Amino acid sequence: MKVSVIIPAYNVENYIKECVLSVIAQTLKSVEIIVVNDQSSDGTLAVLESIKATHPEVDLKIITQPNQGLSGARNTGLKAATGEYLSFLDGDDWLEKEMLEDLCNAASANNAEVVICDYTKVYEDREEVLSGGQIPGNILHNRKDILEGFLSGRIAISACNKLFKRSFIQGWQFSYPVGYLYEDIPTVMLIADASTVVKVDKSYYKYRQRGGSIMNSISPKMINKIVLIKQVIDYIKQHQVQGLDEVLQSFYLNAYVLQLANQLSLHGSHQISQRNEYFKYILRREETRFFFKNYLSNKYINTRDKIGLFLLRLSPALYAFLYKKYKQA
Repeated sequence: MKVSVIIPAYNVENYIKECVLSVIAQTLKSVEIIVVNDQSSDGTLAVLESIKATHPEVDLKIITQPNQGLSGARNTGLKAATGEYLSFLDGDDWLEKEMLEDLCNAASANNAEVVICDYTKVYEDREEVLSGGQIPGNILHNRKDILEGFLSGRIAISACNKLFKRSFIQGWQFSYPVGYLYEDIPTVMLIADASTVVKVDKSYYKYRQRGGSIMNSISPKMINKIVLIKQVIDYIKQHQVQGLDEVLQSFYLNAYVLQLANQLSLHGSHQISQRNEYFKYILRREETRFFFKNYLSNKYINTRDKIGLFLLRLSPALYAFLYKKYKQA
């Protein structure tokens, strides 16, 4: 079974070697590595060419393109992939050596279109394994259960930490949206169309947490996350999936309202007027007003977030002040 590993790379010269070598070291030997150099301005390309020169036995393809962002680089990799299965790996992350073989075995044993594993956030001083919780029997067969897994947080909304059957992605004519932050959100609809999704309860994916990659300003792209979340809402309506009202409410209020409010609170202190306009935009949206109905009784929303939502509706400025103090404590 051949796996294509797609690696978008933009200005990651300090990390790309560890990333690519972790794929070369996989116990699964039939691996195609596709690195899409997204017009890096540092030494990323030189590092890649050095790896290729010192590992001539490895099926390593280096594609350099004008900068298109993470989504554009992934889409380029999708077009170039030839493996039966494929996986995405960000250029500053890395894999445990058994990941591809173990996920392939799970895919083959269950005839699965998608296999998911746990992942580990790696900070400078600690590591944090994230699984999101258990899936009964570690296998999902229907759209409702898959969507509930994503919306409740039991399945990570990420292109990484997953193995996809390439024919499944091609049949869906899937591509990542270019020009948006949070480009992983459409993964929800992609995987919801799978007939079999398998979860492997082991952390194989190492997700590096870099201070320099944290958003430190506010921009319209943050707010435009609603476009992608609306696609999920519309998908659920289109397919008439019942029984997801509470978990969808929780997803919207957490993944859109609270996450953006937290970013605006932390990074909008020098753009107060723009920050306040964004707060108004979020809170006045029809979807926000709808999902704020009866949120205090939602079993998927924890007490801390309910308090946060209450404060946000009461006074966005007060919420921003208190949240920033909380994070600085």
